[in-house]
Amino acid sequence: MKKLIVLGFMVVCSVVTHVRAQSSNTPITLETVKSLPPKDGLPMTFSTSKELNKVVPPRIAELKQLIVDFQHDPDKATVYREELWRLENAKVVKNK
Repeated sequence: MKKLIVLGFMVVCSVVTHVRAQSSNTPITLETVKSLPPKDGLPMTFSTSKELNKVVPPRIAELKQLIVDFQHDPDKATVYREELWRLENAKVVKNK
């Protein structure tokens, strides 16, 4: 009975490992890049909407490409994904 339980446990572990390996090998493409909220949760701020519209779109495209390029380096990809989130949630702040 113990051998059957151990065998069952080993089969389950190998299936889980196989499924995880397949899902982690799925390449990230520009269309599937996702941002990651940073720990402080602060978006990037700009003083004018003109500045925001000038900076944000090209930088987002650049960051998405960097995330794809560095998908096998989790530390760099995380930094880029956090910066992507800051830009996707950027806002205009008027000085008082």
